[in-house]
Amino acid sequence: SSVQRTRPSTQPMPSRRYHDGATTMKRPRHDIGGNGHPRCCQSPLPSPSFRPARRRRATPKMTSALLLPSSSCVALALTTLLLASTVVGMATAATAAAAATDDAPHQRDYLNEDSVVLILGAAGFIGSELAMALHRTYSPRKLLCVDSMASGLGPGGSAVSATGNMQTENDWKDGMAAKNKNSLKARTEEELALFEFKRQRAFHVLQTVGDRVHFYRSDFRPTIPEYFDTGEVPLLDTIFQSHPDITHVVHLADPYHSAMFDKDENGIGLTQAVPRTKDSTKSGMMEAIMEQLLKVKRERGATAVPHLVYASSFEVYNHAYPYDKEEDNPNPPPFREDRNITVPSTLRGTSKVIDEILATTYNNFHGLYSVGMRFFPVYGPWGLPGSPLFEMAERAVSDPTAPILIEGRRRGSAVGNEKDDGGSSSALPMRSGGQQLPDDVRDYVYIDDAVDAVMTAMQYRPASKSTGDGIGAAPNLMINVGSGIGSTLRDVASIMEEHFARSSEGARSAIKSDENANTRAKIDPSVSIASTDRAEILLGFTTSVSLEEGIANLLAWHFDRAFPYGGKPPTPGSAKAAGGAEAPGNEKEDKAKAKDANSNKSLTGGHTIADHGIEACSPFDRECLHGAPVFPCASECSHESQCIKSYFDDATHISRSITAGCDAVLYTVHLGDDIENIPSAHTAVSTDSVSYFDDNGKRCNVAFVSEGSKLVRRLKKEKGLAQFMSVSEEFLRRINDGDGRGAANVLITHGFWTLIPVATPPRPSSQAASWESSDSYDDWDLLRLVPKISPGLFFSGQTKHAIYANPDITFANIHNILREAKMQPYKEGMRGATAAVVGDGHAEAERRRARGDKAKFVDEGAPNSSRARSGALQLRAYNMIRVGLQGEMLGGGDIPIAESSWIVHTLGVEDARLFRCDVLGEIIQWEVGSDERSLEFIMGLHDLWSRVIVSWGGVDPWWKRKGSDEVSVVPMTVSTAAAPETPVEKVQENRRRLTDLSRGGDGIGSRRRLDERSGESDKSASADGLWMGVLSSTEIHYFVRILASSAVGAVHVDEYTS
Repeated sequence: SSVQRTRPSTQPMPSRRYHDGATTMKRPRHDIGGNGHPRCCQSPLPSPSFRPARRRRATPKMTSALLLPSSSCVALALTTLLLASTVVGMATAATAAAAATDDAPHQRDYLNEDSVVLILGAAGFIGSELAMALHRTYSPRKLLCVDSMASGLGPGGSAVSATGNMQTENDWKDGMAAKNKNSLKARTEEELALFEFKRQRAFHVLQTVGDRVHFYRSDFRPTIPEYFDTGEVPLLDTIFQSHPDITHVVHLADPYHSAMFDKDENGIGLTQAVPRTKDSTKSGMMEAIMEQLLKVKRERGATAVPHLVYASSFEVYNHAYPYDKEEDNPNPPPFREDRNITVPSTLRGTSKVIDEILATTYNNFHGLYSVGMRFFPVYGPWGLPGSPLFEMAERAVSDPTAPILIEGRRRGSAVGNEKDDGGSSSALPMRSGGQQLPDDVRDYVYIDDAVDAVMTAMQYRPASKSTGDGIGAAPNLMINVGSGIGSTLRDVASIMEEHFARSSEGARSAIKSDENANTRAKIDPSVSIASTDRAEILLGFTTSVSLEEGIANLLAWHFDRAFPYGGKPPTPGSAKAAGGAEAPGNEKEDKAKAKDANSNKSLTGGHTIADHGIEACSPFDRECLHGAPVFPCASECSHESQCIKSYFDDATHISRSITAGCDAVLYTVHLGDDIENIPSAHTAVSTDSVSYFDDNGKRCNVAFVSEGSKLVRRLKKEKGLAQFMSVSEEFLRRINDGDGRGAANVLITHGFWTLIPVATPPRPSSQAASWESSDSYDDWDLLRLVPKISPGLFFSGQTKHAIYANPDITFANIHNILREAKMQPYKEGMRGATAAVVGDGHAEAERRRARGDKAKFVDEGAPNSSRARSGALQLRAYNMIRVGLQGEMLGGGDIPIAESSWIVHTLGVEDARLFRCDVLGEIIQWEVGSDERSLEFIMGLHDLWSRVIVSWGGVDPWWKRKGSDEVSVVPMTVSTAAAPETPVEKVQENRRRLTDLSRGGDGIGSRRRLDERSGESDKSASADGLWMGVLSSTEIHYFVRILASSAVGAVHVDEYTS
């Protein structure tokens, strides 16, 4: 039977399917300047010319005892230290005064443009956000990012059985054996989804920071006991040798992802006090860092040691195991940092206590200073999949019939065997340290506040002390990162329901869940709230994002992930879904549909996040958008409430109008004021070739050209049209006046092409993207790629296929390539269809080599241009992921596997549209000028997920060759009209006889034979080409097909000379 492929629960898809559109931006605090120093030490900064809709991230407060530029600031620092001494007893006024003069070497603790920051765990939740916040706030000279990206993937990853639970040693052995046999197939959905999630975060960092970031995808822990012995050079030592100017180290790497992997209710399997993998001799993370810093101190002196901040957790406090008498509790909530720790709440908390003890030991014996951050639960966009708030937000935006809050398991119930009715069991609710029940109280911290706390701690250093060996060192410090306000999951669910109301079915389910909870034996809820006194006094830090505001931002981000590329999709069959004008219908049916639509909107809030009472990001505010691509309004990937105007906006109205009735369209894009001719307009492979669609009164061959080009000006003159008249504006005016015949008379043709003039701006000398400071897209590279990659809005709703061809491409028979687009790889019982057909990159490279063309296959511009740098960074990022996937993902060589001089798009299919938007989104995010690398990566990513998902269903990917076997190719299940066919042998013969048709008029006149340039023709690796899966949300499996140009009769006109 067929296997229905659905998107994984964590939505690990490319581009807008996962992007962040909901980050809160904080207003700068009144006493903070743009460079992190107190306002008294600098002149006020000018107001930005554009004030975003959301609040911008605050610059953290600096209150250390470092030398400051003015006496007033020194007084401020001394006053702060005096307050600090009363709280923790760490310094006296005399010590603080001495520090003002003795600690001058530590001025590099300040974050500024000369800082070099090393972030360990940079693809994690806090790590990725910290990297981008540092770049936006301080613009450090270098960001060194390290992340293994191996949470459950690759060597050293976790071992999990097929169900996601590892309960016995045999399960572990079976899992490892399966991984060694087939590493990708053996991975669970959660493992691969988390790897994909980290991939998206890492890309976001690289795209935001650019060439100032160095990303290392590796485990930084050295092997025990070698450390610095011969035979191994630890990664950290390599980084410090390559970058001796590191000023700050932030350790956020965490092997624990209990929210996702620890599914056994008794904590069996992955949770360990000292995280480790069988047969691994890797040292602990904290020990490796401290040893490296000690090495730096011994080799280069104490002043060369970077400022260290590391992550601890609120789980070091005891909130899971209550005392018989409250007065016996040495540290009741709100938890204070200066009180004794008794029993950590979880084994993860135990591991954090070990980290804190190690940091204190290295401080006492070696004078290494560090600041530990005890994070209380951090939430927000890009949070950890599987965590309570993440999963609640997913349910809130995705399914109005499901309750947002799901009760926890009961103690003693077997995994997967809980009773749905919650009935007669008398078992107690489970109270495991890692399990949160609905009434447990937690201190939730929004991600922006957590990042602000880290950036503030990175610049804090108290007064020095003298250790026993005479080493002067500041004492270590622990800081709670919390709001001091407790909330329960029920509170969170109530806030979410204010924006995403539950249906009657969902409400009944929630009520039933509450009733079932009341029938069970109760236990007292646990309470975990932070004391914020120390953070406020020493760091001047307080949270500024309320739970209500943070949850709204979280929901906006999840909504965008659930309904990418244009918000919530319209009802299937509607005019908007079809892309055309609404057809007249039965009045009674129309009223019924309207009633259903109103009912749905009252329940879900409509199709945009603004309909849910949550403010949308400005399309120009990149921090708020969190790297999400903002598309031109002419793209099928955009939403009318959040898109940027482009010069194609009017052109789409014209092209949709004139292609009405065209089942298939051939189109090209040729922009530039110096354009005099479209090479393919008057050429054909042979006298009997069919290189374009016979319009039969329709206009199914369109070319988008610049309104001010020499070609358009010449044709206007020949047609007697005024040069100052805009063809586009005149056409639309006549259409609006109801003069369809007059509008058709305005159109101009060139050979078989109907020209659609586009009012493009003069081509700039610099190819830097200019949309950041403009209200419209005028990036020439993007203008060219929008209709090429994303043609869904450019043609009528009746158009099923759109064939793009470069201006110098012609076809031996256009119907042959259309027929290839209607094929599928065959497997009995499986329904398939082709989403796109593209050229073979390797065959194109062979063609270029045969011509003696030494130009690069992917042209990103001059070597030092921004396009070239972005393209190089993009390729390095892609290959980093391919290495992490251990060769399971195709592509990444010197030559892309796909060549896009011609593309066949299948329109009217949602999964095909999402695929195209993924490609266009990659182009926009990386700010590159070509599409081949983005197309190759998205094809590989979709194919990888497609293979994994069908493998989980017990089906081998039938579209892949096995040895020398060919893939069976048959017509897809969609019936198509017969089309004229040119035999393959004749196509290959005719390719050697390109005919140049006369340029006079629009018809085909006398012919002049041209001789082919020396060189061999294209070589196709296989007659059926290469098939790659497209992630599909229905039982129909979609594919991208790669075919050599010679296999479809596509000819490059520039191969020939007279």
